[in-house]
Amino acid sequence: MPNVGDADNKTGAPVKHYPHEDTARYARELMTEVRAAEIRLQNLIDEHDPSITVTATTAIPMDELLRVKATSTAEAIFHAPVYLIEAVDPSIIGGIILEALGKRYDASIRAQLSAVHKGLVSGKRGA
Repeated sequence: MPNVGDADNKTGAPVKHYPHEDTARYARELMTEVRAAEIRLQNLIDEHDPSITVTATTAIPMDELLRVKATSTAEAIFHAPVYLIEAVDPSIIGGIILEALGKRYDASIRAQLSAVHKGLVSGKRGA
């Protein structure tokens, strides 16, 4: 049953107020606070943690040897300690793709085949 609150400014009729509206408003406010806290926490972590997150994509799951090699290669490229996230994408056929800080280093077989294809196609046009 709705609660009757202040009168509506336009009609002067009482405004109906439902309890679930309070619950929904509270939930929205709470979610806003949670998001703000999440951002503050991530900023604190970023300030005190020099490591970066690198996504390494391979055609098949990495074994320990490839994981170590990918991590050391990423650390050399980005000059920072690395937290490696592994992804599997069979469409890259082989090789590896490293992504971090808005940069992408594509050493996949798919990229190499694409480069060869572009070279062949542009070579045919020039002949």
